[in-house]
Amino acid sequence: MGGTAVAIGLGSNRGDRWAHLQAGIDLLAARSWLRPTAVSPVYETAYVGPGPAQRDYLNAVLLAECDRRPDALLDALQEAERERGRRPGTHLRPRPLDCDLLLFGDRRVRSDRLVVPHPELARRAFVLEPLAAVAPDWTVPDCGLTVGELCAIIRRDGTQRLRPWPVSLRLPAAGGKELP
Repeated sequence: MGGTAVAIGLGSNRGDRWAHLQAGIDLLAARSWLRPTAVSPVYETAYVGPGPAQRDYLNAVLLAECDRRPDALLDALQEAERERGRRPGTHLRPRPLDCDLLLFGDRRVRSDRLVVPHPELARRAFVLEPLAAVAPDWTVPDCGLTVGELCAIIRRDGTQRLRPWPVSLRLPAAGGKELP
């Protein structure tokens, strides 16, 4: 079975952060039309954004093959976030699970609900470092550079610090419960 290769950013800074990331992968993998192919190492990073300081995040990237449209995948990501306790209005606030659609093949998507490639992808080490670990040669459609090249630029900047997390995430075994 084919499908479109997708990259999904996962983050958590509330509760058992690692468990929320793993549960997010498991919830997404339960969909028959989304087949995980790789998961990155986990990194701990300081919060990047406006407003008051927050607890550090754990971040990772999930690669998968997707047989649906980008908006259907966005719906699944938001449903996984809700399952793990994310409430409306928590953008830029602490949350148990944050799922971002980073790349959808080589497609560009611009709608009132979704922008792909993710608009902050090229500026965030907490996205690029894990993405480069699993897809360094993937070319980002908006800029024409590979993920590895973008990651090298961010590394040279040196202002964003990441700490490798000692516990890895796992891909679910095939044959589990499937959701439509």
